[in-house]
Amino acid sequence: MIKEFKCLENCSDCCGVIPIPKDTWEEFKHLSKESKCVEEMENEIWVIGIDMNCVFLDGHKCLIYDSRPNVCREYGLNELLPCPFIKSNGNKRSKAQTTRIVRQKARELKQFMEKFETKGVETK
Repeated sequence: MIKEFKCLENCSDCCGVIPIPKDTWEEFKHLSKESKCVEEMENEIWVIGIDMNCVFLDGHKCLIYDSRPNVCREYGLNELLPCPFIKSNGNKRSKAQTTRIVRQKARELKQFMEKFETKGVETK
C-alpha cells in the first residue's frame, strides 16, 4: 500500500461532513464557512455545511490541510474510505466501480443524516 494518496487535481468530492476533533475545531472554526448545524459527539464535532461539503473547503482547497483530521488523511488509503475515482495503488477505477462506490457512500450519508433528523436537528 502506498503511504500517501494522490488525489485528482481540483477534485474535493470527498470533502463532505466529517468528524472534526474538538481541538481542531476550536483552533480553526474562525476559518469555517456557514453551517446548518454543529453537533458535539464525544471528542468530535460534526459540522454540516450549507452546501453539504466540509466547512473548511474553499473551492477545491482545504483551508486546514496541514492540520486536517485523520479521516481526511486516510481517505483513499483505507478500504472503509475508498476514493470512487482512484484506487489506493494509484490506478484509476472503472466507471462501474466509481458508480458502485458513489451509490454506497450516498446511502451511508443518507443514513447518517437521518440520525441528525431524529434528534430534531434541521439538515435540509
